[in-house]
Amino acid sequence: MASPELTRDLIKLIVDLAWFFESADDDAINADDAVRQLELIAFTLDGHSDADRDLILSTVAEMADEAPTPEAARFIADFPVSMGLIEPADSDA
Repeated sequence: MASPELTRDLIKLIVDLAWFFESADDDAINADDAVRQLELIAFTLDGHSDADRDLILSTVAEMADEAPTPEAARFIADFPVSMGLIEPADSDA
């Protein structure tokens, strides 16, 4: 089993990669490819247990507090909803 430190580092890497795909200029990466990668991240994260989701959510919350820019902070704060890990706060579901 992976150490907690490695697991948190990998979660942070996934979120950072998602931010790259979301914010990259079209000259850096094809927009369709970026969307496919974001969808793959969401699909992959969706397959994990509730305990894993809790770890992802707590790691993401820590990251939002440490974000380098306001734009990155907003993206990170929205990450759990945009990746389908939680329902939006105003959802009727």
